[in-house]
Amino acid sequence: RPIFDLRLRHTSLLDPDEGRQGRWAERIWQDGFPDAFGLGWNVFPNLSYMTEYVGVQAFGTSNAHLRLSAATIGVLSLVPVFFWVRRWWGNVIALMAVFLLAVNRDHIAWSRVALNNIQQVLVAGLILAAFARLLRGRRAIDWVWLGYAIGLAFHTYHAAKLFPVLLAAAALLFAVGMRGFARRYAAGALIGALACMLCIGPLLVTMYRGWGMFYGGTSNRVDLAQLTTAYHRGDIPAVRAYIGRHVIGCLMSFTAIPAEGPTFDPFVAVPFLLGIGWMLWRWRDPRHLVVLVWTLGILVIGGMITDSPPWKARLLGYLPTICLIPAVVAGRARQALWRWSPARADLLGVPLLIVWLGAALYANWHNVFIDVPRLQRGDILTSICRAIDKTPLPATFYMAGAGVMAEPKVASHDCMIASSPERFLVDLSDDPAIVPVPPTSHGTVVLLISWMQQELLPLVRHYYPEAHYEIVHEAHGFPVLHVFTLPPDVIERSRGLRAAYRGPTRTWSAPKATGTFSLPVDASAGDFPLRASWRGQLWAEKPGAYAFRSGTGTLRVDQISVAEATPIGLAAGWHTVKLRAEFASAGSGPIVLEWKPPGAGEWAPIPPAFL
Repeated sequence: RPIFDLRLRHTSLLDPDEGRQGRWAERIWQDGFPDAFGLGWNVFPNLSYMTEYVGVQAFGTSNAHLRLSAATIGVLSLVPVFFWVRRWWGNVIALMAVFLLAVNRDHIAWSRVALNNIQQVLVAGLILAAFARLLRGRRAIDWVWLGYAIGLAFHTYHAAKLFPVLLAAAALLFAVGMRGFARRYAAGALIGALACMLCIGPLLVTMYRGWGMFYGGTSNRVDLAQLTTAYHRGDIPAVRAYIGRHVIGCLMSFTAIPAEGPTFDPFVAVPFLLGIGWMLWRWRDPRHLVVLVWTLGILVIGGMITDSPPWKARLLGYLPTICLIPAVVAGRARQALWRWSPARADLLGVPLLIVWLGAALYANWHNVFIDVPRLQRGDILTSICRAIDKTPLPATFYMAGAGVMAEPKVASHDCMIASSPERFLVDLSDDPAIVPVPPTSHGTVVLLISWMQQELLPLVRHYYPEAHYEIVHEAHGFPVLHVFTLPPDVIERSRGLRAAYRGPTRTWSAPKATGTFSLPVDASAGDFPLRASWRGQLWAEKPGAYAFRSGTGTLRVDQISVAEATPIGLAAGWHTVKLRAEFASAGSGPIVLEWKPPGAGEWAPIPPAFL
């Protein structure tokens, strides 16, 4: 339960690719059971999408439910790793390796996002466990399990397709270095190949039919040509830069802090470095050879010769082997204690082990839940999604600036927010049009203003001083998003026109807008004759000819004087309006402002919601 909670608690940064993969999974399920051997967005196999979508199918559309599959797969990946390590190194080392994998910051982080990358760890564990099992038993069923596990590598994230090659490389080294190895396992290998073909045969047909799309989507990450081109033209600085960025960068990712954090905390990094050196020294041990081929193969092919290294998404497949290495070092240290003093070994070793594992747990927890969220604070997409998700329905959302990449319609799609007929998302191309809120809005209104439109803030506060205001800062304290929440009662109190009064002895204005045009309640006998004016904006729902009448008052719309009952053409939207009247005495009656919008046959008072 604690391992599962680490992967589900606290909402992390929302990656746009989560929603894109989730929406593709949603799409392939719309017409019934999907083709499990088809290819989807980014040429990922449909089976990986179907696996990702299990939580949404069971509990409904949301980002949290979409992430449930990744969290479950992350936890399940610990099981085959345990059986693999236990078969080759024993129970104690297996328990330590699984613990280190469970609390590893990369394993936790990728188990908390709704992407198929974490599936690599499960597939890697299954392949290694099946391979270790068949080497011991050589039963036909073990070869079938290995064939199925290898087949699964083709049904998930592209980097996992490297796993069968690495396993074949290790088996080839065994065949070269162990007499009779090929003869003993040749027949079983045919069974495994048949099982693998049963698992991936239809998928291979799909890949063949769409080879251009598949090859283009899976082969565009290798940038080794940059190195060879720079070498052939004698550009030594470019060669050094490539090696420093790719080779040194990938090696440093175990202990340093690249963009996504170090692979190991300091407490695990030290025994890892000792262990990898020891395994290189003792490479003739078949177990060590498998670990080295697997780890270095993924590190080189999945990291050092690809673009944007070290890109952790392509390197997750080595997590089972690299988490094993410090566990082996700890296991050998425990054996040394037993040889030194069997009576005191557990008395000394158990507390040291608890302190070491506890320090690793704390360091990774602090990195995932404190350090990384601090660096990722202020993501606009995540902030917009949270604002949309937490606002009670019905609600209308307005985003100022159509040029902003993360806009409500995109955010709600990418964040897997369930669609609702009571949620309305509006992207505004004309920034000042964000206020006043039009009468067509529904329920609570949320105004989203990015850092590029901060000049709109005084305007919003002018119209809605009672609005709830929230500001989102990025890691360095720079404001990136302003969120104004307007409940229906706040919007209602702002409707109408603002009144100003001028008498012989004083001038004053009304504190609130009004939809009725009459004498102020605080007018005294000395204020007459009293001149009144009401200013604000008028909403035209659709373009056309509008006619107005106000009796004794005079009206101006868009700075143009409007004759009584004479139609004028208005475009849809807000228009400035000013109504003037003069009251001779306290007994003067109110001004009735009426209109006849396009298509209306009768005069009617203008509703306060349109003012």
